[in-house]
Amino acid sequence: MHKFTKAALVLGTSVLAVCTGALPAGAGVLQEPPSAPMPVATATGTTAAPAALPQTTATEPATLVRTYNRGTGRHRVTTVGLKTPGTYPETGGVWGLLRTSTTNTRALYECRAGTYDYHISFASNCNGKVKIGLLGYIYKAKPKTPATAALWQCYQSKGDHFVSIRSNCEGTRNAGFLGYARTTASLVILSRFNNGPDHWTTSSAVDANYRREGSWAIRWTQTTRSRALYGCSYPIGTRTDHFNSLSANCEGKRVLRREGFIYTFNPGPKYTAIYRCLLPSGDHFTSARSNCEAAAGVKNEGRLGWVRLTTW
Repeated sequence: MHKFTKAALVLGTSVLAVCTGALPAGAGVLQEPPSAPMPVATATGTTAAPAALPQTTATEPATLVRTYNRGTGRHRVTTVGLKTPGTYPETGGVWGLLRTSTTNTRALYECRAGTYDYHISFASNCNGKVKIGLLGYIYKAKPKTPATAALWQCYQSKGDHFVSIRSNCEGTRNAGFLGYARTTASLVILSRFNNGPDHWTTSSAVDANYRREGSWAIRWTQTTRSRALYGCSYPIGTRTDHFNSLSANCEGKRVLRREGFIYTFNPGPKYTAIYRCLLPSGDHFTSARSNCEAAAGVKNEGRLGWVRLTTW
C-alpha cells in the first residue's frame, strides 16, 4: 500500500500528498440546541442508517476519489461511492472532473483488467479491457482558473493502478500523465463505516471488515471558527467501540488520530450539523440527525459541529 507522506500532504494546492456508561453524557461534545434535521434515511433495528454522502449536482464537478481496499490490497480511483468492505478514501486523494466536454479538456474512462486492476484510460473502448464508464473530463493544459493539480496514473507490479499528484508515483512506476483536475479547498472526506456491531467515522483507514455507509467533507486545516475532531476508541468486551470527540485526549480513551476540523457554526446551505449518538449496545455513531436516526433506545450525546454535504 502506498500512502501520502506528511511532506506531500498539502491539500488544495498542486500537492496532496471508542461502551456503555463509560463516557459521561455529552463529554467532549458541544451541548447546543439541535438544528433542523437533514433529510436522511431512518434506522432499522439496532443499526443506525447512514447520512447522505456528499453528492455533486449537475453543475458541479464530478468528485474523483482515490480509494484503497485492505482486503484486496489494491486501489481504485473512481467517481462512484464505493461500499465494498475494507474500501476507504485515502487522505489527499480527492479531485474534481468536469461533467461536460469543453475547450482544453479530454475524457477519462474507468476500466478494469482482470478482477481487481481498475485503471483510467483516454480510450472510450478501454483498449479492449472492461469498460466501467465515463468518469468526466480533465484539463489537458493547466488553466488560470480554477485551482488544479497535475495528475499521473501510476502502476505497481502486482497489477494495481492508482492516481497521484507526484510524478515519481510515490516510488512506483509512472504510467503516464493524465492532465489537470480541480482541487478542493483543503478538504478531506469523513466517512462513516459499519462492520455490524460497530460504527466507525473517520477520514483515514479502516479495517477490512468495515463497509462505508456514507460520507461528508471536512477541513484538513484549521480556519476561523473551526475546531479539531478526533477519532477515538476503547474496548467493550471482545470488540472495539469507535467514536468521535472534540477532546484532544479522547476523554481519557485511546486517541487514534485527528480527523480534521469542523465548524462551530453553520457556514451555509451546503453544511449540516453532526451529532454523536450512542446505541444501547454501547456502539457510538455519528449522525446528521438530531434524533440519531430514530434508532431504538438511542441517546444523543451532543452536537459535534458542522460539516459539508458536498465536496464542491
